[in-house]
Amino acid sequence: MRNKDREDFMLKGTLSELDWEPKTEEQIRVELFKGTDPDKMMDAYEEQMGIKPKTVAKQNLVYKFVYLSPCSNDEDGALLQKFYNNPDQYIVLNRADYWTPKGEIKIFIEYHEDLDVRKKKEQQAQQAEEE
Repeated sequence: MRNKDREDFMLKGTLSELDWEPKTEEQIRVELFKGTDPDKMMDAYEEQMGIKPKTVAKQNLVYKFVYLSPCSNDEDGALLQKFYNNPDQYIVLNRADYWTPKGEIKIFIEYHEDLDVRKKKEQQAQQAEEE
């Protein structure tokens, strides 16, 4: 085949027939899958087959720690009470205590605070104030 024949073959089509506007990803997805979402279909199939575990919502937790002297400080005693009386909001991870030579107990606590529970409690308190 000659060069001229090759060029004629390549340039024979009319350019006006071609769509020069690029299609969005959504338009391509609709054309290919006729309105169904392939990602959702594959996720559902994988869950049914046991291939893909269901996603579990993560808890909104914050890591914190505190050093308490509950016998000598009333605020520390109240805070220690709050930790152990609100297991939904405060999850105690580690607790270390020791006695000082003065006979006081010192407590170091590592804990997670659930911010979602705290937010609910704050909203309930605001509603109670408004009523």
